[in-house]
Amino acid sequence: YNAQFSVSVLGGDAGRTAINADGGNIRDRTTGNTSQNISQETVQEFQLSSVNFDLSTGISSVGAVNIVTRNGGNDFHGTGYFYFRDNNMAAYPALRRNPINPEPFFARRQPGVWVSGPIKKDKLFFFANYEFNNQDAVVTVQPNAPSLVGFIDNPASPYTNHQVSARVDW
Repeated sequence: YNAQFSVSVLGGDAGRTAINADGGNIRDRTTGNTSQNISQETVQEFQLSSVNFDLSTGISSVGAVNIVTRNGGNDFHGTGYFYFRDNNMAAYPALRRNPINPEPFFARRQPGVWVSGPIKKDKLFFFANYEFNNQDAVVTVQPNAPSLVGFIDNPASPYTNHQVSARVDW
């Protein structure tokens, strides 16, 4: 199960939004989310369509997201990047302080690199991306039943992931 995001268009059901990458459907029919993760650095351009009967988006009752990924060319290109976000740059969960966890900790670090270029000039090209996601957070567990007061806790909720994307075009 790979769902990293879901998209609701004009308040419609996010499970009905068509999500396409390079012309292929990547929407999971069971959950309605994506069945393929895409790094933000691999996206060359995207289109959000709220028109239900647009031929470029396929069949959808609410809207669609079309994604075009980067590709290589006759010149070598590349970049390194680092995205960082922590609890000092975010609102409190539910937009209010929780007395059990008044300062909720959160830190996400996403370093990565991509490179593209020719394999055979004017004929065969490549694009490759590597991204490492490292997230540290805590989740407040606060049962409502008085008999479960002993289970109130702020356990750690770490997340790490290596994501590799590659594309070859002829």
